Amino acid sequence: MAVGVVDVANMDKSSVAASASDGDHRQSGKSSLEVFLQKEFQRAWNQLGPAQAHSLVAAVQEHCACVVVGDHLAQPVRVLDSAEVRRHMRQLGLDLAGELRRERPSWALEGSHSELCSALVQFKARKVQKVDAFETLRSIHDALRCRGMLQVTTEELEAYSKAAPVVGAKSWSREAVRWILQELGVDGAVAAEPSNQPLRLLDVGSSFGSFIGVIGVDCVALDLAPAHPQVWQADFLQLSIEDGLTAGMQSEGHRLLALASGSFDAVVLSLVLSFLPTPTLRREMLDRCRRCLRDGGSLLVVEKTALAAAGQAGAAERAAFQKAVEAAGFFTVRYAAIGQLEGSKRPHVHAWHLVTASEAHAGSGPVFKDDLPEPT
Repeated sequence: MAVGVVDVANMDKSSVAASASDGDHRQSGKSSLEVFLQKEFQRAWNQLGPAQAHSLVAAVQEHCACVVVGDHLAQPVRVLDSAEVRRHMRQLGLDLAGELRRERPSWALEGSHSELCSALVQFKARKVQKVDAFETLRSIHDALRCRGMLQVTTEELEAYSKAAPVVGAKSWSREAVRWILQELGVDGAVAAEPSNQPLRLLDVGSSFGSFIGVIGVDCVALDLAPAHPQVWQADFLQLSIEDGLTAGMQSEGHRLLALASGSFDAVVLSLVLSFLPTPTLRREMLDRCRRCLRDGGSLLVVEKTALAAAGQAGAAERAAFQKAVEAAGFFTVRYAAIGQLEGSKRPHVHAWHLVTASEAHAGSGPVFKDDLPEPT
């Protein structure tokens, strides 16, 4: 069933009026929803006065009154009835309250009614884009697991390069970046000029270059399918890591060919290990990170809670994952559960700060839930 928004001006006015208010006994419930959403908006952002919060509610109400379902082919197009409008209003209102809490958009404080309605359309479009991007990444991950090897088609690489920045723009992803910079003792501001003694950081699977241009950071970022002009194109598992490479790296055009061993203060693997389809490839990835780091260098690993539940419920799975990472020649300095999905209070990602150890141990590499056979 398709869901969309139509231009009320081009519809039968009686249809919209009927959907928005088709009985006095429903109007009172709708009014209580308006009061609820107004309070939610003001609670989310205390700079919103009652009048502007009410304007936001009116924009949400108008937007939801224009939602239609059906696709002209399999189903006739119809306007939502009042109960469905209220459900859409509640969900959109709660989503918007989360946006107000996180982003403090200026249009919410200053926008006219028409500007608020336009901003809501764009807000909804961004949410749809994020869902589509997540589904794209998940389908590529599933395909890699079925193949059992890191073999990605040109079409998948192109789709991945478009989807990854959308997912990276989510609040939990930005919080993970902040956490990493804090762990490394970097303030996270964007640099106007290079620092005298920057921390040398390797961002593997960087995509859109989260650490490029940060004050105090000399970032070498690489990805199979870069989505930023300063991210090198490279397969880290095929990259040459060489002793005595005095220049620190070797490149040709936009392709990174080689890195100097022991030349980095920190390496970041954010949602990279879960991209690899087998524990063996993950261990190879970790071994290569260890070779790139100087003695005492830091490895920052970020993975979503699909790895294991946050809190005590996922303690055993997290401990097994951490032990497998440490076996590659690291010890853990700090673990944190950070970031939240929109509308959720639970942490969404696991984050580890590890430091190089004196020796590595045998092991097959970290295991994810999807690696395990389904119970019979």
